[in-house]
Amino acid sequence: MLYSTPGRNNKMRRLNKTLTVLSLAITVSGICGCGQALPAEEPAGTEETVNTDAGSITETENEGNTYSAIYRDKINELSSEGLADQFALANIDEDGIPELIASDSNGSFDHENAYIFTICNDEAVLLAGVITGVDGGCLDYAEGANLIHVSGAAAGMREVFSKIREGRLEEAFCAEASGMDEDAQYSVNGSSVSEKEYYEKVNEFAETYDPFTRIAYDGLYDVSYFFEDGYGGFEQGSSKQYSSAEEIMKELN
Repeated sequence: MLYSTPGRNNKMRRLNKTLTVLSLAITVSGICGCGQALPAEEPAGTEETVNTDAGSITETENEGNTYSAIYRDKINELSSEGLADQFALANIDEDGIPELIASDSNGSFDHENAYIFTICNDEAVLLAGVITGVDGGCLDYAEGANLIHVSGAAAGMREVFSKIREGRLEEAFCAEASGMDEDAQYSVNGSSVSEKEYYEKVNEFAETYDPFTRIAYDGLYDVSYFFEDGYGGFEQGSSKQYSSAEEIMKELN
């Protein structure tokens, strides 16, 4: 199935419309985005957490399924606090230790409702958390390719693709667009580019890793993204359902 966001009559359509039909709220803490430190505050109404905090963290050895107990504790925490009620495991970076995917089936706007955790230093570390339903965007991953994609911005477009490195996200590719008409500005990895180059470079990078798995409140969807002149969207493929807290606990035993 094909989803797209139709363009408007000027470039505002490209910059204020988001990649997908499902929208997400985005704010980022730390340093993550074209190699620049982000402002301390983002526009009101947006929220997202991306862990890019460097440190001497090494991933837990998968000896005796050590990560299982750590993830069980995290699942109990998320469940008891009402933050997530459905879960999945995905080996995003193929290190033998799966990442924990968590989601709130209600798609609540009161808190982050899509999460990716990994194991580092004997702890469940949050790599990214997103509020769905505001400001446009998505949280998804390319399993086995070590790539996590966060899309969306309060105004304009922002596509950030990151890899997992020692318990944090390390940016691999960032494309941003802002402004409108003659004031429209486009950048890729911190360098100014033309509108044409912007779409070419984003498409080229995304297509290298297709399909992605999109974390949604109603399931996990295989999606292939496309970026065109005035349009952004995805082709949706197969989907799978989450496990409940009880089911994922059994899987982790």
